[in-house]
Amino acid sequence: MNVYRANLLHAVFTMVCATYIYYTTGDKLIVLLIVVAVMLLSLNNGVQHGVTSQIKAALGVSWLGAILLYRPIDVAFANGRIDDMIEVIPMLVSLAIFTFYAIKSFRK
Repeated sequence: MNVYRANLLHAVFTMVCATYIYYTTGDKLIVLLIVVAVMLLSLNNGVQHGVTSQIKAALGVSWLGAILLYRPIDVAFANGRIDDMIEVIPMLVSLAIFTFYAIKSFRK
């Protein structure tokens, strides 16, 4: 897997999961995660061509999106609902995969 495929995977998972969370909870803050996913998709062309500054920008935007996940995780723990955590897990796993391949691309 390349760094741009990992970025694309992360953007798609973030968009799908954030849309699902928004429609199930109605939380307006989750719309920002959809904006993060659109930003990642717009940076994907530069990531595909190996532009280091765009890879770093995509990594920064991804981690800012991870900070936005604090609220859904906090609500899931407060309510004691594990099924709400399942909505967030694909975004965190795809973030870990993208971070791994982004760091790997810096070491070349």
